[in-house]
Amino acid sequence: AFIFAVQMLNFPVAAGTSGHLLGGALAAILVGPYTGVLCVSVVLLMQGVLFADGGLTALGVNITDMAIVTTVV
Repeated sequence: AFIFAVQMLNFPVAAGTSGHLLGGALAAILVGPYTGVLCVSVVLLMQGVLFADGGLTALGVNITDMAIVTTVV
C-alpha cells in the first residue's frame, strides 16, 4: 500500500510533463526482487484500472520499465 501511495504522487518536471517516484527499489529491499516485481506489477495494474494512470495499453512497457528493471537491476 505504501508503494501505491508513493507512486501516485506527481511532481512537475518541465512544462506540461510530470514525474513520479518509482517503488521498485523499495519493494526489492523490503520483500526481495521477485516478490517486488509482483508487488509493483499489481500496483501498476491497479493504477491503470482504478485511476487510468498509465493506461492499460502501456501496461506491458510500464511493468518492464518500472517493475522489472527497477527491482532486478
